[in-house]
Amino acid sequence: MNGVSGSTNARRLLIAGGIVLLMICSVALLLALSGGRGTSSETPSKPSSEKSSPPEEQASGAETSSEKSSQSGKPASGGFFASGPMFQSLDQMVATADLVVMGTVTDARPGEVMAAGTPDEVRNLNAVVNVDEVLKGPVPNGPIVVKTLELGYTGPGKTEWRQPKEPVLLFLSDSRETPGLYIMAGISYDQTAYIRQADGLAATVRDPVSNSVASLSVPELRREVDQAKAKAAKGDVKPLEF
Repeated sequence: MNGVSGSTNARRLLIAGGIVLLMICSVALLLALSGGRGTSSETPSKPSSEKSSPPEEQASGAETSSEKSSQSGKPASGGFFASGPMFQSLDQMVATADLVVMGTVTDARPGEVMAAGTPDEVRNLNAVVNVDEVLKGPVPNGPIVVKTLELGYTGPGKTEWRQPKEPVLLFLSDSRETPGLYIMAGISYDQTAYIRQADGLAATVRDPVSNSVASLSVPELRREVDQAKAKAAKGDVKPLEF
């Protein structure tokens, strides 16, 4: 009898132990599931409070935005960094420009000051140019005014052209923010201004396209511009978007 009783007690202990183990596993599983839900990193998405600007506002702001980004670029030692979109060819420059002129600078005047008195202050300089010859665009009634960053052509590797009596070749766009003023074509400071010399042109900034333009004589430049205008009229050359 003692043997039977001992076997029964063992079975009871085994069954009880199994039940306890099952309960522990169940509790552990519930805790794991509960903890997983509590630590979830997903949060309901919130609608953006920012409203996109209408197309016309975006277009009118392109000039200022590019100029500000130029100012925040990396300057050369002791200089000021101002650049912009890069043209791939003279043809593209001509297609993009509203006005291509040869003329003479007569004055350089302080222009608009944006964010005055703040770390983001941006000063402009207005160069007054008497037009000697129009290669593309409408013939102006008188001198034109070209709006540029005050420090846009200072620093190593750049040549200042905005000074009285300087003969220049300029590729220009209509200012989107100030009617009656011009800006550098495509807001590019690197390739759109040249100084005319007795033996040809000198680029104000060195890069392959600028060097190519500067290598042309004035008669060659006229022919190249006429050919570029014809290509643009056919749609063979697209203007640079900015």
